[in-house]
Amino acid sequence: ARHIALIEVGDQGMPEETRWPTVLVHGWMEWNLSLMPQVVVLCAADVAAMNELPADTVVVMLTSQVDTLAHVHLQARWAGHALRELEGPIDHVDDLVDSLTRQVVADLLSPHAAAGPFLSIRSFLI
Repeated sequence: ARHIALIEVGDQGMPEETRWPTVLVHGWMEWNLSLMPQVVVLCAADVAAMNELPADTVVVMLTSQVDTLAHVHLQARWAGHALRELEGPIDHVDDLVDSLTRQVVADLLSPHAAAGPFLSIRSFLI
């Protein structure tokens, strides 16, 4: 099994209403990775509770920023890899989250890794 730890990184001083895209990325990425039998998904609490991480563990840091122009900027980074990031209008956050998740899964596992369904929440955001 491959261990992947997903860690939300953000400024706790930011209003909670601007941190929700990071939570959405985390949840969608965690669910997609959990569909794959070769992956064990870890959260921050799992990592904190371990004395030593398994040697194959990849720690993925997830961040987001929402600006006053209704744009969102999403990022995922991990050691040994350049940053993956996407940005666009907040009303297309589902497409951005889904695309970022698919890119990260392809980078971490393989370009042919099985992908789940597409994320579609746009009707709830309007």
